[in-house]
Amino acid sequence: MIIPYIFFPCILFIINFCEDCGAGCQSGPCHFNGADGPNVVNYNYCGSSWVDANSKCGTACPLGNDGECPSGQSCYADCTACPAASASDGDNDNNNDVVTYNYNYCGISWTAANSVCGTSCPKGLDEECPTGQACYADCTGCSSVMVGTYPPTVSPVPTTSPKPSNPPYTSAPFSIGDCETVRNTANFGYYLSWAIYRNSNCNPLWPGSVDVASFGYTHLAYSFAGISTSGLIEAYNGDTSQYAMYSQFNSLKSNNPGLKTLIAIGGWTFDQTRFSYASSTADRRKRFADSVGSFLEMHGFDGIDIDW
Repeated sequence: MIIPYIFFPCILFIINFCEDCGAGCQSGPCHFNGADGPNVVNYNYCGSSWVDANSKCGTACPLGNDGECPSGQSCYADCTACPAASASDGDNDNNNDVVTYNYNYCGISWTAANSVCGTSCPKGLDEECPTGQACYADCTGCSSVMVGTYPPTVSPVPTTSPKPSNPPYTSAPFSIGDCETVRNTANFGYYLSWAIYRNSNCNPLWPGSVDVASFGYTHLAYSFAGISTSGLIEAYNGDTSQYAMYSQFNSLKSNNPGLKTLIAIGGWTFDQTRFSYASSTADRRKRFADSVGSFLEMHGFDGIDIDW
């Protein structure tokens, strides 16, 4: 049985991602095409280009979706020459409801779904699709689809349990002086699979070429894998060509024997309803966990990183 390392995403990203509009990557502004989230003040405006949006300050698009803009225009972020825009409450009841969007579409393959942009499947279920088609996530070539409007999550008030008058304790089996002092330090980094597509002046990077020793990494996560519509781990969007990339990535352990590698599941644009489906019942959780164990063993990873 494999007992994987599991990391959750409250971790400082150590690798600098040049394609996030950093110096040398692109000369123009970033075209923003994702929601900042409702009830957040931002500077999102519509236009034919960022320069056009930032100078005219016409139609605001606070949710960050092109669907909020007039025909022929797109939504651009960081138009700081314009007034701040605030996303409105989803049902105008002043409850600060959360409006969620995704890019789920039906098709005979992800490529077909992303190009045809036919029937949407916001719940991420194949049952929403015509016969012979399946639901695919992250069809960013299509317009965003509203999943729904939900009330904000309210944290429960913590309760304090009374302490027992005589708490049980177990004696240590040896003297504390016999213990070796150990400092546990982890230097965690993420490898982004699309780094191979960077421009030549923006450090394109293949998974087997990460300089583990120079950065002092102890743990590296390959980003990203996904979850299928049946609730099992799979290569992102079911793209099995990623398997060769996994092999290159895990070959880093040959020259770095202390390195632990993980497969990161999810990510910023991943359809989060897949996580909800996979964790919704005890049976689905078991099936997901079993699929993860088999996946790690097949591809040589030491654990998983869950980005939910």
